[in-house]
Amino acid sequence: MLFRSLKYALKNKGFVLYIFMFFLYEYVLLVLATTVPLYGKHVLGVGTFPTSIMLGLLFIVGIATVIIWKKLDVKLGSKKGYFISIVAYFVASIPLLFIETYEIALVVVSLMGFGFGGMLYFIYLIIADVIDEDELKTGVRHEGIFFGITNFFMRLSMVLSILTVGLVFTASGWGDYQPSPGVDEIFGLRLLVFLFPAIALGLNLICLKFYPFSKSRVEDIKQQITELHNQKKEKVT
Repeated sequence: MLFRSLKYALKNKGFVLYIFMFFLYEYVLLVLATTVPLYGKHVLGVGTFPTSIMLGLLFIVGIATVIIWKKLDVKLGSKKGYFISIVAYFVASIPLLFIETYEIALVVVSLMGFGFGGMLYFIYLIIADVIDEDELKTGVRHEGIFFGITNFFMRLSMVLSILTVGLVFTASGWGDYQPSPGVDEIFGLRLLVFLFPAIALGLNLICLKFYPFSKSRVEDIKQQITELHNQKKEKVT
């Protein structure tokens, strides 16, 4: 059953591209969740609580900006909106490579939160376009199949994030999570909070370029879906 569901879903080009984008998005989150506490301690010189404030601020600002992203979605469409959010996050995260004080880090994280809010908003929205188009082709909604496979790839992103952190720590001289940091170790942490997420986001943009659901196509699909649902209601009544 699982194999048949996977085979069915992977025939959908839009879904395959979405899976890669979701996989990379989750990878970024997991790498940050693992390394930001160490970044705060060894790069910024702060404790656990101030570091948790940084992470909390990222999500708070992100959630607060959802209203803005919703308006951009209506005006530009999900594909362009997601593109803008990724670029905004990337640009805002560049200072992580060289900042050294906690106060500046809070400002940087706040700016990152704007782009993060867009990614958070769009990554769970654009899959609806895949599901709607699939319903037009088959007459049946397959949310369970698509979301089930998405969750499976979420687990794979955990594996990749752990491998990334492990490889960087090993290469930069960290034997465990309680090192005595030197120049190489600090540089390794900076790479983990910026470079590897940046690479993942760059790959995300490549996938997004080929993602077939433009604003006009999505609007056409929604109109057809409405007509299809009305027809189903008429048959029932």
